[in-house]
Amino acid sequence: MKFNKKVIKDNIKLSYKAFKKQWDVFYRSKFGKVGFYIMVAFVIITLISPLLAHGDPFLAVPAEDYFTPVQVMDSHLNFTPNLNVNITSTLGENSYDYYTFMAGSINGSNYVFAISTNNGNVTQLFKTNGSAISLTAFTPVTTGLVFETYLMAATNHSIYVEQLECTPTHNGATISQLHPQNLTVSGNITKAIVSTGTFYYSRPTNVADQEITQVLSDNPSFINTVSTNKTGTYVNAYYTYGLKELWTHKLSYKPINLYFVGNQFGSDTNARLIVEGLHNTSLMYAINGTIYKSISTKMDNSDMYIPSAYQYSSFSSGFNSSYEISGHSVYKINLLTGNETNIYTASNTILAISSTSGSKGIPSNFLITTSSDNLYSMSYNTSKNMLEITNNIKTPFSVASIDAYSTAGEYLLSNPIHGSMTFLLSSSYPTVNATTWVTNTNKVITSPYILENEYNLKGNGYANAVFISGSNLHMYSLEGVPTVIGPTLHTKSGVALPLGLNSAYNNVFSIYIESFLPDMEVGFIAGILTIFIAVFVAMYIGYYKGMVSAFVETLSLSIFLIPTLPLYIVLATILGPTLNNLILIFALLGWPFVTFSLIGIIRSVKSRTFVDSAIVSNMSTLQIMRRHVLPNMASLLSYLAAVNIGGAVGAISTYEILGLVPLTIPTWGGMLSGFLTNYFILGSEPWVVLPALITITLFILAFIFIARGIDEVANPNLGGR
Repeated sequence: MKFNKKVIKDNIKLSYKAFKKQWDVFYRSKFGKVGFYIMVAFVIITLISPLLAHGDPFLAVPAEDYFTPVQVMDSHLNFTPNLNVNITSTLGENSYDYYTFMAGSINGSNYVFAISTNNGNVTQLFKTNGSAISLTAFTPVTTGLVFETYLMAATNHSIYVEQLECTPTHNGATISQLHPQNLTVSGNITKAIVSTGTFYYSRPTNVADQEITQVLSDNPSFINTVSTNKTGTYVNAYYTYGLKELWTHKLSYKPINLYFVGNQFGSDTNARLIVEGLHNTSLMYAINGTIYKSISTKMDNSDMYIPSAYQYSSFSSGFNSSYEISGHSVYKINLLTGNETNIYTASNTILAISSTSGSKGIPSNFLITTSSDNLYSMSYNTSKNMLEITNNIKTPFSVASIDAYSTAGEYLLSNPIHGSMTFLLSSSYPTVNATTWVTNTNKVITSPYILENEYNLKGNGYANAVFISGSNLHMYSLEGVPTVIGPTLHTKSGVALPLGLNSAYNNVFSIYIESFLPDMEVGFIAGILTIFIAVFVAMYIGYYKGMVSAFVETLSLSIFLIPTLPLYIVLATILGPTLNNLILIFALLGWPFVTFSLIGIIRSVKSRTFVDSAIVSNMSTLQIMRRHVLPNMASLLSYLAAVNIGGAVGAISTYEILGLVPLTIPTWGGMLSGFLTNYFILGSEPWVVLPALITITLFILAFIFIARGIDEVANPNLGGR
């Protein structure tokens, strides 16, 4: 036993010395040394690749990183805009009827202006006797779906109603006024709204939702104002046609806002006007001026939110709620009974709330933002009578304002102070189907206003967001455009993109890093498997003679002479282009070359005297192969193994470039798959193809250099010894 251990130990020492001697020769080779260090770098990157890339590399990065807004207009205004009055718009009969309206001044005189969404042309409409405090465009629809556009403007002392008419011209349209009306009132107007112009009707929507079957003069809407004089504060109602006062009522509290709930048109006696008080009192008025209900709440009023469908649907049991923000809480107020319910309490102050339209009753989705920069998508649990968070949405900026765009849960998020704006296409973001874009003007802007714009619909139904910054009118399409971006470490979502994005908006760095392991597997397994098959077949052909040996040699030669590419396509079609099958195919197609490289050496060794002596000494064929044949071709085997490992990676990359390997795993060749059909990508998006191209080249060169170093070990004369 001791003897055996000593023999084993001595054999290990001898083997180590022999290896050390050969390693020194290999390491003195410049080629071998360079190839070895390149290979070490590849192995290290492969081992740490799970730490460098996370998640599915084929999933698109967050949409805000690659969706960019389309700026439709950036027009300098030739007047000073009144930033205290919201921009308004209306839906016209033809494309040339699309205008946005705003208040402003020129040389100290106050006017109302129309700006074309087609070319930005400004039209001065009418003069007001002071700075406007309210401006609303509304479009009642007469019989036969004929549109009529009206503007209501209010100053501290006057009310103006103007009917507008668009006339087509060769370069767009001109806009003019018909039947101008104005009324000077006693006291001081502080609030003014018009019943057919609340926010739902100033937003893009279906024509059927805006239809009125009678003309405005036959079925009048109303203007409601809050005014003050020496005797107190009053809420007033006027006909929009003729500006005749309908009723007035003195208030016992200071109002902060006016709202409509129920159908907005005069023919519906269920319509209600809500006058929200400063603290905890609000009054609801019927159309004829009678008080429908006095609502007293436990919390101080701050910001009442009424879903859009509640504003135009008949005031009934299904559409009778308002939602009130107060500090950290959201309250649901039943406008029929006056009951209030705390339906959600946050840990931070709630800044804004919005929802889907609520066309079937309770809105299907709510969106709430808090002072801690949290944006919550919520649903209403009817059994618990409370809001529940369904999604915590990460936003690239602090959201201060939420504006619902459609009934399907699409929202425009903004922070006017920071000049930031994002279009959230789905409240379920960041799911696969949710897309968004972000823009930042880095300037204070007015609250973005969503308006219809025929010139930018592009057949997809998206409208525009318009706002003012300084003296410029900015207009963005709500349709974001996906854009391939280059390498950057700073994105809106915080995801680093050191190698940018590809045309599928995947993180190229993640695909690149996760390609190391599959390509190394293909190279090493296919290369080594090829050597094993070739050694077995070469030993049989080279050592034995006879019919079987000749048949195997002929078969090997036939496979070797068949063109590789067609044979590969046939085998890949039969077996399927999976990673394991590709490794098997490469081994099956690569062994004939190695086999014929080894047959000569095996036949040469077989003819040596020491092999005859081994046969005479009754040594088995397997022992002869192991002790005499294999050691004599070890150097050539190492050389061929190195060449085959690099060749396997080069082969699979070539097939992927040709589109013959539809693998669902990341590989370097897969990164180059689009290069064959689009050569310009090398100039337009070099970060997509160059990393893989350079890496494949280095990998193949590494094994060529290693093979050269091994060759210098096997052939000392090459090394200059």
